[in-house]
Amino acid sequence: MIRFACTCGQQLQAREENAGKVVLCPACQQRVTVPNEPSTSVQPEEPREPAAPRQRVQRERPELPEESELESEREDRPRRRAAAGSSGKATASLILGIVSFCGCTFLTGLPAILLGILSLRDIGRAAGAMTGKPMAMIGIVLGSLGTLCLPPGYFYLLYSSVSRVREAAARLQSQNNLKQMALALHNYNDSNRSLPPAGVGNPFQPAGQQKPLLSWRVAILPYVEQQYLYNQFKLDEPWDGPNNIKLLAKMPKIYMLPGDDKTKPDHTRYQVFVGNGAAFDKTQGHKIPVDFPDGTSNTILIVEAENAVPWTKPEDIPFDPNKPIVPLLSTFFNSGCNVALADGSVRVIDRSISETTLKNAIRRNDGQPLGPDWPNR
Repeated sequence: MIRFACTCGQQLQAREENAGKVVLCPACQQRVTVPNEPSTSVQPEEPREPAAPRQRVQRERPELPEESELESEREDRPRRRAAAGSSGKATASLILGIVSFCGCTFLTGLPAILLGILSLRDIGRAAGAMTGKPMAMIGIVLGSLGTLCLPPGYFYLLYSSVSRVREAAARLQSQNNLKQMALALHNYNDSNRSLPPAGVGNPFQPAGQQKPLLSWRVAILPYVEQQYLYNQFKLDEPWDGPNNIKLLAKMPKIYMLPGDDKTKPDHTRYQVFVGNGAAFDKTQGHKIPVDFPDGTSNTILIVEAENAVPWTKPEDIPFDPNKPIVPLLSTFFNSGCNVALADGSVRVIDRSISETTLKNAIRRNDGQPLGPDWPNR
């Protein structure tokens, strides 16, 4: 055995047949040549191409603040929160809530609840930089108590007010629909030299042989900006034919009575009186103003009917001078029934109107004046 030492001091040994060979020092991992003679210190053999040692990148750790700095920062935090102050909405909610609770009025109770909710939202978003949560909660509670302590009459008054506003808006929209339909009928009269009949027949047949197939509401579609829908109808096919029945579900909004959610979506209340001197006949169209000697401002053109019909079906209100007319008019609006006159204006017919006045307004050529109960506007 050959014993030798590495320059690092590590004692090594090797067999004699390994003399002259290079071994690796287990201590310093350097390459050492085994000497021919034992007990010698051998210099490590330099590698031919020494590899660059990997350098470990050590991340610099942030310097930790000293304890005194941490204490000063803790002292600053409450000062910053206090500087933000409490929520002004919470304060207002508390004040209005107290007034509402003492006076039992929803005029201050509802704003107190609303401001309290808004202040809680703002406080939550401020992440502790804003105070006032207890005031907001108290304001909401007092506002709720003040509102709930109202007598039943206040709630009825509030509900009645909201209902009146909604009805007024729906009534105005219905009057606008009637005006648009009346204007469309006038444009149809100007283009075709007469109004359409109540039931439009096959245009490819002689006028005397035509049978009602479609409603006048279909005939005026091009004049209410519905030309594309009008082009889809087959004019020589009944309203319930294979093609036209598919279009029943495409009723334009103008034929829907605003606020009426009980009527089927493909049915309409906008109808006309037909026959016995009314503005419309079943298969014949009258001319404006020649066929209206009583005056277009004194003759009813379109009404809100009590019963709805399919909007494409040639079905309206048959006029019979010997039968009551008032029950046929709509009672949907409490203020009365809206009607469009032949001059394009709109009137509100009260339920107390006499049958005589109403029948004289329906007939276009009876020569009878309207009664004193006829609305002037």
